[in-house]
This record gives sequence, C-alpha cells and structure tokens, in this order.
Amino acid sequence: MKPSDKTILDLYCGMGGLSSGFTKFFQVTNAVDLWKDACRTYHLNHKVRLHNYPVTEFLATCIPKDFEGMVFNGVVGGPPCQEFSVLNHNPDLDSVRARQLFVFLDAVKLVRPEFAMIENVASIPLRLKLQAAKTLQTQGYKVIHKVIHAFDYGSVQLRRRWVLTAAKQHYVYPETHQSHRSAQEILKNKHSYMKMSKRVSEQLQELPKGKWVSLPGKHWKEYFIVDPTKPLPAIVNVLKNRIVRPDCSGYVSLDEIKLAQGFSPTYKMYGTLTSKAQQLANAVPVELATSFAKAFFKAYYPDQNSLLHYLG
Repeated sequence: MKPSDKTILDLYCGMGGLSSGFTKFFQVTNAVDLWKDACRTYHLNHKVRLHNYPVTEFLATCIPKDFEGMVFNGVVGGPPCQEFSVLNHNPDLDSVRARQLFVFLDAVKLVRPEFAMIENVASIPLRLKLQAAKTLQTQGYKVIHKVIHAFDYGSVQLRRRWVLTAAKQHYVYPETHQSHRSAQEILKNKHSYMKMSKRVSEQLQELPKGKWVSLPGKHWKEYFIVDPTKPLPAIVNVLKNRIVRPDCSGYVSLDEIKLAQGFSPTYKMYGTLTSKAQQLANAVPVELATSFAKAFFKAYYPDQNSLLHYLG
C-alpha cells in the first residue's frame, strides 16, 4: 500500500472506539452506524464522512454509487453483539442483529480491502467464529481469531472479546504486553448522576471488593465494588449493573466510565443519560483498537516503523 492510501472504513462505528484507535495510524474516511445518538456522538469528535443508516443499505447503495474506484485499505467494525451476549437469556441467532456479523463479511467481499478486523463478544458460538474465519480464508485472506482480554492490550478493564484479523499479505495480530494499570487511574471523584441511597451504601460496605455481588436477599449480582489496586470489570451499561466506588459512597460516574473505555476527558457525547451509558457499554476500548491498528501499520508499512514513536 502507498502511504497516501491508509484509508479505513469503520462499520458499526458506534460512538467511535475503533476509529479513535485507528486514526492514530490511518485515515478513517467513512463510518456507518444505524443508531442516531451514537452517530451524533461520533460526529462531534471525528471529521469523517458519516452514514447514519443500516450497513446493508450502505453496501447496496453507497458503495456502488459513491465509491466506485475508491480503495479502502482496511475495513474494521464491531457488529451488534446483543444476541451473543451472556447477559441475553433468550438469544435469537436468526435475528437481524445476529446476521450483522455476516453482513460485515459481505462488506469485506465487496470492498476487498487489504485487511479487516472484527471485534465482538467472546461468547459468539464457536461455529459462527469458524464460519467467519473460513469465509475470509476462501477470499484469500490470512486469518487469525481468538478470545482475548482488553487488559492485555492496554485497557484498564478486564473485558473478554473475540477479535478476528484478516490480511491479504500477512498474518497480523498484536502481541500482548504486561500491563500494570489499575482502577485508581480513572477514579477522579467526578459527580455521578446516579444516586445511591444510604441503605444501599451501608449494605455494600459489608460485601467484598473486586467482584460482582448482590445485596442481601437479592439474587441478581448487579453491583461491582471497585478495588482501586486492580483492573475494572468489563464495562457494561452502568445504569443496569452498577459499578461502585471503593468506599461505597456512590457510583463511578459516566465521565470515569468514558476514561475506562479509553476516551479522552474532552471526548464529547450526545444523548440522554441512558443513551450515553449504553453507547459507552457498546464501545470498543480505544487502547484495544490502537494496539490492532499499530499491528496493521507495522505489517504494511515496515519502512515507516520509525514513525511509531510519534504515532502512539
């Protein structure tokens, strides 16, 4: 690839986790997502051609009409994962959302980029993981896919994800690196809009830190009391599953959750409190995206590796 051809298409871009990481090494030129609030958040932070409609519509109309002759060197994305999540007790693997994994594969087949990356939940059924890998292998890509911890790729949270990489010329997958990050980094005593009652605070005081727990008499483990010396748990919708400050005085704020996902303090968000919480839960950790972007850059631009010190 030529240096001027470092163009990326971000599908299912959400609020911009993958784009934030890949922008450090490549030029994200187009992004697609159906959720209006997430698109507005993305637009507030990225100067990218943004398409707010289904990926299937984008592939059927925009690719042939607007991008004929244009090359995307990379296609990246995190298709909807709700149907594969362990929190979903009634998954429908034939639903429109579940099929988006294979819509992403259709996009790769249509665009024919030099490389591609899929990020999703670890609990995707093995047969679908293997089917996705085989589909890309038959298109001539060298594929690696496995379940990883975001913590091993620079994140401050223990978030298990399935990540697939596919590249025409190389097998590409970043090596893990030892991390010493802990929750203390993101605890800034930011004001939380989520109020904790005195009774709940008192009950939480008696429960162990560093694990999901339930209140006395309850079965659903909906509280995680942060141990500041250890990583955070996987970031979820904190309005549904509460992440609690180490002293049990209140909840970790959305501003702190934004930091936990790797976004800068100045990263702007659009939407209601409920919307913002879900956008953050859906986001790809920026540090994870950066690690994979750096690996693709090193593989395809070995003569420019001296730039890595400056790029991140």
